Amino acid sequence: MKNSRLDKLRKKPVEVELPDWVKSGNKMTSRLYDATIELVKELKTQIKEGPSKDLKVTERTLVNAHIAEKAGVSDTNIRKDRQEGLLKFIKEQNDILLDMWKLDGGHPTDGRRMSKPELEVAKKALQKEVKDLENKKYREFFRELIDSQVIMEQKSLAERYTVLQADYNTAQETIAHLRLTQQQLIKQISEKNK
Repeated sequence: MKNSRLDKLRKKPVEVELPDWVKSGNKMTSRLYDATIELVKELKTQIKEGPSKDLKVTERTLVNAHIAEKAGVSDTNIRKDRQEGLLKFIKEQNDILLDMWKLDGGHPTDGRRMSKPELEVAKKALQKEVKDLENKKYREFFRELIDSQVIMEQKSLAERYTVLQADYNTAQETIAHLRLTQQQLIKQISEKNK
């Protein structure tokens, strides 16, 4: 029964070839990539099934914080200097999701003008969305600023450490020289006292 006709008709699972940047990356890159793939699948089904016009930007696109949460890591791991390939992949997937969202219709107000109360509600929702996006950009900017300041402080501390290390080595040589001189003087004094 192992070689039945049904076994021949079954589809074999398609193995997806991992991108080179995932293969050459570390475990963190692999975890983030897997989480991104899972989120893309979820977002695609969400856009296809529901009234996608009502979805907020963060509900219809990939967000770094959501990817990090899905992977069980901090969102500070998704930075340009650490995960450049992943960020390019996220941008590509977001473009695909945006196209899907634009093509999918079904908003209740399509084909008619909105009333004033509906416009006010829509305006408030869009203003909130803009404010959320601005806050996201501010968070990214300040995170990069803090990271650059940390790097500068690390360089400063490294330079200071090398100066202090050189001073320490000089002091050790001086101490060794003074001990040798002290021993020689003690020998001279002991020889004079004999």
